[in-house]
Amino acid sequence: MKILGIYDGHNSHACVQNEGEIIASVEEERYSRIKNHDGRLDSNTGPIEATKFCINQCGNIDAVAIALADPNVLQKDAMESFHRDIDVYKRKERLKFLEEQSDSIARKYPHVSHHELPLIAKLDQEKRILKLKLLLKEVGLEDKPIHFVDHHFSHVASSYYTAPFDDVLLFSLDGKGDDLCGMVALGNQGKIKVQSKVNYIHSIGHFYSAITVVCGFSAIRHEGKITGLAALGVVNSYLQTEFEKLFYFDYTSGTIVSKMADGIVVGPYPHTDFGSYIEKMAKICTGFSKEDISCNAQYLLEKIVLLWVNFWVEKLGKNKIVLSGGIFSNVKLNQRIAEIMRVKQIYVVPAMTDAGLGWGASFAVHYQSNFANGIGYVPKPLKDVFLGPSYSDAEIIKELVEAGLEFSEPLNIELEMAKLLSEEKIVARFDGRLEYGPRSLGNRSILFSTKHQRVNDQLNIKLKRSEFMPFAPASLIEHASELYESASIEKMSFSAQFMTISVLCTDKMLRDSPSTVHKDRTARPQLVDSESNPGFYKILKNYFDLTGIASVGNTSFNLHEEPIVCSPKEAIRSYIQSDLDALQLGKFMTYKK
Repeated sequence: MKILGIYDGHNSHACVQNEGEIIASVEEERYSRIKNHDGRLDSNTGPIEATKFCINQCGNIDAVAIALADPNVLQKDAMESFHRDIDVYKRKERLKFLEEQSDSIARKYPHVSHHELPLIAKLDQEKRILKLKLLLKEVGLEDKPIHFVDHHFSHVASSYYTAPFDDVLLFSLDGKGDDLCGMVALGNQGKIKVQSKVNYIHSIGHFYSAITVVCGFSAIRHEGKITGLAALGVVNSYLQTEFEKLFYFDYTSGTIVSKMADGIVVGPYPHTDFGSYIEKMAKICTGFSKEDISCNAQYLLEKIVLLWVNFWVEKLGKNKIVLSGGIFSNVKLNQRIAEIMRVKQIYVVPAMTDAGLGWGASFAVHYQSNFANGIGYVPKPLKDVFLGPSYSDAEIIKELVEAGLEFSEPLNIELEMAKLLSEEKIVARFDGRLEYGPRSLGNRSILFSTKHQRVNDQLNIKLKRSEFMPFAPASLIEHASELYESASIEKMSFSAQFMTISVLCTDKMLRDSPSTVHKDRTARPQLVDSESNPGFYKILKNYFDLTGIASVGNTSFNLHEEPIVCSPKEAIRSYIQSDLDALQLGKFMTYKK
């Protein structure tokens, strides 16, 4: 059965899954060129181009999975959790939301009248679904059966059904989605059993995003900068005391508890007064450097999440951990989880952000159908994430000619790329299918020698970026134990193929590739093998033969604040404006004069 999975929020996207395997997937931002394309906004479309691409890759679609909860179910859950929070945590000020319609609420939810405020969850969800149904009609799928799968079940399904092992403990954690910000579940023999849920009012993701804004960056975009800055700051007793007043772990219920909403008029889901959260954080953080604020925010995040994860690891006796949700794009946090003594293996789904929701929704529908029809579970671990568009030689040549670029077709393009890297040139690679998720993994990448620290500053200037964490290394997988602390890399070797976790580096890595090692002696590696990306592997292998170094630097191929390039035209534009030394486009090379 071919199932289209779609999601409309930030990371708006589509995927198509056939018999338990994702065969195509792309985010709408890669077409619209709007970073974190949010299909909920009236000014933006839903994932229309992404959906068209997925349909073209598979032909007939049998069903559609929308990664949103059924509106009536969501309404019931939202009101129950709203009143439970008021009763249990005594936040009676939340009732004022239903009593008075403020200008800010009216602007945020113009489709909801004052007397309809108790129905805000249902009405807002129905609005989102209507827009997606109109999209499905536009692409000729209006008659296909539609299934709804809630946000966090979609998250855990995306990670479980792509994991390389079974009998696992599943965690999802993010800002919010369908009345929750987190979930704990067990995955075994193809079935997911939910163990615990964290209501969105307790979101530690909202805390981290508020810190991101206080430090001068954008929420849902620059949280990674906070992670990088954290290693440059120091733990401060005042900041720690104030932050720890906002969160604690409840050992009785096994859940994270936030006091961020205390004293604030927050209605039922999906309402959040994020502006008040920012004001609270700004008041606490006044007078402190970005580095120290980041350090203490990261410290709190790790402390609370580790208590949560460790509680369930001990309670359920599982040692294989699978992670999803935007919080787990934090590679330092993922490393800390891997370091838990009982944990033997860890996997972070490459599309850990909301970009994974369509995957999870389609998987949930597929396996529910299989089990209903008596079909047993056959695990299908993720092979790679090269799931997006590719372009023909003719399409590439056309763009090179139109751009007025001279180009050649080397006999051994991988060796040519390796030679340029050995000469410390900064080169871009555009080849094969576009990778899916937040990381560039070789097909839409800027590559460089890792031998000198100065390359970080050079790249930041060329790309107009302000990165506080070193660019990531792409390393030959057979050399992993020489470059990274062996006990850790064994736990996380599968995740490390997708650049989703940081790991301690060896002395050899520090000597060979200092530009990719952070101040805390960690790196965020991509382990490259010959099967998942043969062309990229050959570049690394040739580079190793030339230099004796098993890693090259790898950062995303895009201009500042733009999505990763998708087409040859975008690649050429980014190459020229970034003033790079050379560009590989498929089997063709072009060089800076």
